[in-house]
Amino acid sequence: MPTVQELKEGFRAQAAADENDESERKMSFIRQAEKLDEPGVAEFLTGILEDPQESADIRCEVIAALRVLESRQATDRQVVADALSRVAANDDDDEIIGSLAAAALERYVDVPGVLSAAWNILNDRTEDENVRHGAFSAVEAAGLNPQSSDLMVKLLSDPLFARHAQRVLVAWGIRR
Repeated sequence: MPTVQELKEGFRAQAAADENDESERKMSFIRQAEKLDEPGVAEFLTGILEDPQESADIRCEVIAALRVLESRQATDRQVVADALSRVAANDDDDEIIGSLAAAALERYVDVPGVLSAAWNILNDRTEDENVRHGAFSAVEAAGLNPQSSDLMVKLLSDPLFARHAQRVLVAWGIRR
């Protein structure tokens, strides 16, 4: 198994190589990185995710890898959660990438700031509906806690989410 440094170098070299085989080779580097349990993997993957010049296919593959990344290190989880939050909230990004990043936040709801980031997305009624749905899934995945229940109550006044928020609150044993 290659090291994360070897994967970084190979990924960068591939970007400068023949574009015919570029996507498959890059995806191979990403798939190998997601299996590594060593420092630097989170930074490598999030660097690709946050590169607006990278193709949508590659960035989507990175999001898939981040959803299954096994790191239990708090710093890695924070790096990933912050990157996913930024990408989900970035209006310049592809809506599919934004919605996938928002939905991937559900794996990081234990990380400080994730529920606040999800709320910022949910509270922006001009945001793409699919991105907002991804953020909703993150709040729901947090389960019953003071912050998530407060956010669900606030969503009762949102025409898009009122019914869904009510369903979640009932499931959590909260009647409104």
